[in-house]
Amino acid sequence: MYRTRVYVRQEEIKAIQAPTLILAGDRDTASSAQHMLDVYRLLHNGQLAFIPGCGHVVLNCKADLTIGIVAGF
Repeated sequence: MYRTRVYVRQEEIKAIQAPTLILAGDRDTASSAQHMLDVYRLLHNGQLAFIPGCGHVVLNCKADLTIGIVAGF
């Protein structure tokens, strides 16, 4: 996945019916906060959590907070 970009069409995201959690670092330079918000808005049953002070790999940045959010989801 890191060698090539992954493209998912909006229709594919809209078709997701399962509860979906998006976690993103508020300092992520790989995926902008606006992009994460746009994806979240396409989901029927989505939740979005921004992890403060983190970049792209939120689990490495704030593991306890990330795990707590996932566990609550």
